[in-house]
Amino acid sequence: MRQAVISINRWSSVRIIIGGSIIALIAVTLGMARWGVPYWFIHLVSVLFVFPSAIIYYRRIYLYIALAYVAAHLGVDLFTGDRSFLLGSAAVQWLSIIASGEVIYQISSERRRSDKISQQRIQELEVMNVTLTSISGELELTSLLQTITERAVKLLNVTLGELLLYDKQTGEMEIVAQYPLNPNLIGFKMKPGEGTMGYVAVTKNPMIVDDYKAFVNSLADEITTGVETTLDVPLLKGEEFIGVLGVGRHNKSHKFTNDDLRLLTVFASQATIAIENARLYKQAQHLAFTDALTGINNRRRLFELLDEEYRRAFRYQRPLSLMIVDIDRFKMIMTGMVMRWGMKYCVGLQTSAAPAFVRNLI
Repeated sequence: MRQAVISINRWSSVRIIIGGSIIALIAVTLGMARWGVPYWFIHLVSVLFVFPSAIIYYRRIYLYIALAYVAAHLGVDLFTGDRSFLLGSAAVQWLSIIASGEVIYQISSERRRSDKISQQRIQELEVMNVTLTSISGELELTSLLQTITERAVKLLNVTLGELLLYDKQTGEMEIVAQYPLNPNLIGFKMKPGEGTMGYVAVTKNPMIVDDYKAFVNSLADEITTGVETTLDVPLLKGEEFIGVLGVGRHNKSHKFTNDDLRLLTVFASQATIAIENARLYKQAQHLAFTDALTGINNRRRLFELLDEEYRRAFRYQRPLSLMIVDIDRFKMIMTGMVMRWGMKYCVGLQTSAAPAFVRNLI
């Protein structure tokens, strides 16, 4: 709304300047030709319209206004037989007016550019604040990954976003989130070095690609959905590589800038912290709900599952059954299983430390 008001005020000012300059030009020209109005008066009137137009409007309309007054001045000279503009100092005066208008225009344009950049930075910070607030409060990992990808797309105003996590055991990266979501690509795996995101995984440095299809290791369009330009940044926890966050546009003419790269890098660093927090929360939940000896759900988790199943049965009007099994001497059974496993392990290693190993397990 504020930008619309500014635009309306600007156009109103421009119409006033153009309309006023035309009326003043006609009036002064007639005054000079018929009633002997002095030449300095047309300089004064032109300045009143040239300078405001150089300040307010973002194009060089002041130049057209100045040239119109020059043409009128020259026309009056030729009509009256005077040669003051051609032979006198009037030409220098007009050149000084045009030069001054250009200086004012450059200063005004630079101020407008600075205001625009400042406004853009403020908007980016506001969006970043909302984004970081939304992801910092999310602890469920799957939902968090999708939220990070969606926020990255909206933050940079792009058409596609993907998040890949690195698996140390397999040495592969997996697409765990995408926006807009394509369920067929979730779970797709690639190795470091494949595509731009794979290249970022190897170098651990962010990268901008202006023409993705011309990239050496580019993936097929079925995977990239035909993106033309990409920006990818690594997710790093210190020196440890976690994954890659990438965004892309399907329009090659709209390229990424270094400002976009810095913005996404800052966002990625915060996203990495949120991902690690969600992972730690998941591990804490697992430890809180799991028995350390047997690895099965403990009493707290049992009651939570019972509550979930009861609500599900009530919602769908389905019967719910519960079976409780009591195992006598459960500790002895588990101890015997551990002893047998320990004996087999030690015999397999052909070590003489079997008795001590078994005693330690007991």
